[in-house]
Amino acid sequence: MTPTGGASLHHTPRLVCTFCRNEEALPHDAAERHHHLRLRLFQLQRARETAEAPMKAFAQIKQVWPPALLVMGLMGSVQVFSFLRSYGAGVRQLSTVVFAAWPIGIFFGLVAGWLAMSHAFAKHLQPLVRARAPRAAGLAARCRCCGADLPPVRAPEVTCQYCAAVNFLDPILASRTSDLLRAEADEYDRRVRGWMQDPAVFEAPSRAFYTYGGLVAVSVTVVAAGAMLALG
Repeated sequence: MTPTGGASLHHTPRLVCTFCRNEEALPHDAAERHHHLRLRLFQLQRARETAEAPMKAFAQIKQVWPPALLVMGLMGSVQVFSFLRSYGAGVRQLSTVVFAAWPIGIFFGLVAGWLAMSHAFAKHLQPLVRARAPRAAGLAARCRCCGADLPPVRAPEVTCQYCAAVNFLDPILASRTSDLLRAEADEYDRRVRGWMQDPAVFEAPSRAFYTYGGLVAVSVTVVAAGAMLALG
């Protein structure tokens, strides 16, 4: 007998025979446990989505970054060429210097922001979104959120079929299983002791992108403008 999928949160699935397709209702105690577990999974999913909402900004930056870098690179090349042509003709205008310098600053700011964002993701978020290690060799990796076994896939990530959490898979799951299990036990111990995780940890990549990208963009723009003015 296999259970049918519930149509809604409070719908009780029925047991269906895989051979004759006969259906039977779940026993009352099993139905109560089913309702409780589905509600807990739903609450867990909503809490996870709320906590990980800042990761959407990280995903959006990853999508926008390559075309923005290309546009700034082309714009900077055109503006620098225009400045050099004006410089060769003896034209010394501050506006030409500014228009030539700021695309260069934005370009290097995007590169620096991307590097800082990637470093912040690898340092702060990757351990949090990595799947839990299997309890023993040969067993499946487990969902980082609800702990359910994950289906075997040949992909860098897999979505849990129970709580819809995205789990990243990497070689560390196999090479450092004991270390990951020990870290998981330590995490449970910290929860028992009441130590809270930084609620802003999922903002680290986007925060690093804007902070370091902005600083480098301003610095490069000032340096480039100063160098161009010195040439004049």
